[in-house]
Amino acid sequence: MNAMTEMPAPLVFTDAAATKVKS
Repeated sequence: MNAMTEMPAPLVFTDAAATKVKS
């Protein structure tokens, strides 16, 4: 996920999305 490295801001959004997928 290069996007996360280039844009730390969306990192939170990605983390939240990952949590929803895991749930």
